[in-house]
Amino acid sequence: MTSVVKVARGAWIALVMVVVTGRAGQAEPIYVPGSPIPPGQFASTAIFKDLLSGTASPGLTAVYGLNSQEVSFQRTTDYAAASNLRFDGVVGPASVAPGERFLLGYLTYTNGLHFIGTLNAGISIQTYGPPPVPGSFTQTYSDRVFLDITENTGTAEQNADVVWFRDRPELGSLRVYEGQAAAIELWGFFGSLHLDSFGAVVSNSGSGYFYQGTGEVPDDFVPSATGNGTFTPSAPYVPVPEPALWQLGALACATQLWRRRR
Repeated sequence: MTSVVKVARGAWIALVMVVVTGRAGQAEPIYVPGSPIPPGQFASTAIFKDLLSGTASPGLTAVYGLNSQEVSFQRTTDYAAASNLRFDGVVGPASVAPGERFLLGYLTYTNGLHFIGTLNAGISIQTYGPPPVPGSFTQTYSDRVFLDITENTGTAEQNADVVWFRDRPELGSLRVYEGQAAAIELWGFFGSLHLDSFGAVVSNSGSGYFYQGTGEVPDDFVPSATGNGTFTPSAPYVPVPEPALWQLGALACATQLWRRRR
């Protein structure tokens, strides 16, 4: 595997806590890193630590937002098309027994790039809270999120990009339709922090679906649900090239043209 170049993009996470519509139409508090946590409760958050290319086609060289809750990636030659991974944590219940499943947060993938191959991103999911939250609620789960970017030669369901956890393939996968952003619930449980399961696809209908597996779906597969619309994913960060990058690109083109004329 080869590491993809990191490009700095500055601070872009607002330190506030917002409320969105969650499961069964109820208000779910979405936790944004740095905001206060209610006394006696814990919160979840995550960072994407790196992005590695496996069999991805050449040209993916720009990555934005590493070591934050959202990472975007694209070709430097195509600033209009970016794909995106994001984790939105939530404020957990006041008490959770060991082994009791609880909502960790929402994993969102934006299917923007049009190339074939695999990528994987290191993810670290944390839970923590202020006293009197038990120390057992301060936990970390580390894994890699694999992205299978499809060839787009089959049905709409087969063309959907595949998102799954390397160490927990038995949990199945999120499938995201072309040009869509899909979010899915991620459930966990304590002892140490573990992933329990994927839950409902909570983004808009037609955005994606859950599949109990990580391989290709059959030709006749029809998902039972493609999003319930109870969670609106944040608009993905689509970076604009710095003027210096345009200047470097223009200089490179001019240099190449001069060499050809010689």
